[in-house]
Amino acid sequence: MATATIWIAFTPSGKILSAHTTKRAATTATPPDGKTLRYVHAGVGHVAMAYSRKEYVDKIQTHLTGALRHHYLLRLLQHAGLKHSVVRHWRGEIATQSKELDDVLLHAIAFKNRAAAWRQAVDEMMEDDNLWVVRKWSVLHFAKVVGLTKRQAKVLLENKDETLWATQQFIAKIEERESVKVL
Repeated sequence: MATATIWIAFTPSGKILSAHTTKRAATTATPPDGKTLRYVHAGVGHVAMAYSRKEYVDKIQTHLTGALRHHYLLRLLQHAGLKHSVVRHWRGEIATQSKELDDVLLHAIAFKNRAAAWRQAVDEMMEDDNLWVVRKWSVLHFAKVVGLTKRQAKVLLENKDETLWATQQFIAKIEERESVKVL
C-alpha cells in the first residue's frame, strides 16, 4: 500500500496558504515546491497543525496558570490544616495540568527556539499582575470551600509571604520535568 504525504504551507500569521499531496512518503523534510514558507509534514490520516510562537506561549501559559492556580489552592488548604480528599483532589488537578503541559511542549511548532518560548511564557506569567489574578482566583475558591467571609479572603489575598504561596518552588518543580528539560 502506497503512503501519501501531505504538505501544508502557512502564512507568517499562521493561516493555511496551500496544501500539497504527494503519492509517496517523503524521504526528507523538503517541501515539494521549494518555497521558504513554513511547512508541516504529516502522514495520511491526520493533518498536523504547528503552533506559531504566540500560540505556543499562550498554550504554555494556559496550562501553567491552571497548574499554579491549583497549587495555590492546595497550599491554602494545607495551610488551613485540611488533609482529606479535597487536598487529594487538587493534587490530581495539578498532575492533570502538568500532563497537558507536557503534551503542549511536545506539539509541532513553526519556529525554532522552544526554550526561548518557554522562558517567555514563564517570565510573562511571573509578572506581579498575572500572579495576583491567579492568587485571587485561588483565594476566592478557597473561601468558598472553607466558608470564609469576603473580608477574611481579602486579608488572605493581601498576604505577600512567599512561604505561603511557594511560587518559585512550584516553577522549579515544573522545570525539573523531563519534557521541560529537553527544551
